[in-house]
Amino acid sequence: MTEIIISFLSGMILALFGVLVGYYFQKRLEKSKEKEKIRFEIYMNLLDISSYYFWITTAEIHNEKPSIEIVNLLRDLSFKTLDKLRQADDIEYLNEILEVLFSENFDTAKERAVKFDELLERLHRKVSPNFAKKINQISKDNLLLSKPLSKLNAPGTPKILN
Repeated sequence: MTEIIISFLSGMILALFGVLVGYYFQKRLEKSKEKEKIRFEIYMNLLDISSYYFWITTAEIHNEKPSIEIVNLLRDLSFKTLDKLRQADDIEYLNEILEVLFSENFDTAKERAVKFDELLERLHRKVSPNFAKKINQISKDNLLLSKPLSKLNAPGTPKILN
């Protein structure tokens, strides 16, 4: 009789242990997937910010004030990104992202844009390494401006060239 009770209790303990281990690994997987999702959303926001920031650097070069619409759009995207960063406090390059978005330590918009490009390149390799490798290869191979405009026919050719 005691052997049956010991066997039963051993089985219960092992089952409970299995459930706890399974639960632990399931939570880790969910957390990892959520972090990947947030990392991607942050990356996409930063790409948007970087592309709109072009207008800030252009205005600076021409000694003009940037349009209020662009400034407001950049502020909104920056704070949207900040909210995402709060969700994933352990995200890679957190300090650099915050620095490039909010620090006034950059003397020119061009300096900030260069920092943005460096940061995006590192994030690009982290978020989608295969894509980053192939698109960099295509960019090098194309040498866009070495071909006459009439020969540029890829569907992804920038609109200004079409």
